[in-house]
Amino acid sequence: MLRHLVETGALRREGERWISDREVAKLGVPESVRDVVDRRLSRLPETANDVLGIASVLGRDFDVALVASVGGAPEGVILDALDEVLHARLVRETQTPGHLSFSHALVRQTLCEEIGTLRRVKLHWQIGEAIEVDVSPPLVGDC
Repeated sequence: MLRHLVETGALRREGERWISDREVAKLGVPESVRDVVDRRLSRLPETANDVLGIASVLGRDFDVALVASVGGAPEGVILDALDEVLHARLVRETQTPGHLSFSHALVRQTLCEEIGTLRRVKLHWQIGEAIEVDVSPPLVGDC
């Protein structure tokens, strides 16, 4: 919630305190955690949301190379999108090089639930095909 309020300019840090020029009633506080996640995702470029959607189907932890392989965009575009979501702290690096993890299960769940059934089936198919090419396949998530 704090990140959302900072990202929208509703709060700012001055020294040890959080400051707002707005009344509490006008802060635009979302009614649920899912609303917070939706609002944070809506501020990202479309490519970043597409990449996160693919990652959400893979599971909480995901292989960057597999996301790039399924994403179909040039590797640089995928990496730029992942930099955006890392900066937004929606995902974080793991101890395994080339792997990232969603910062919170609700981020992944929100993304996964927003993908239509037909798109999700197609993503599972593309992921399966990409795993067949890879010698050491990662586990596919439960989305």
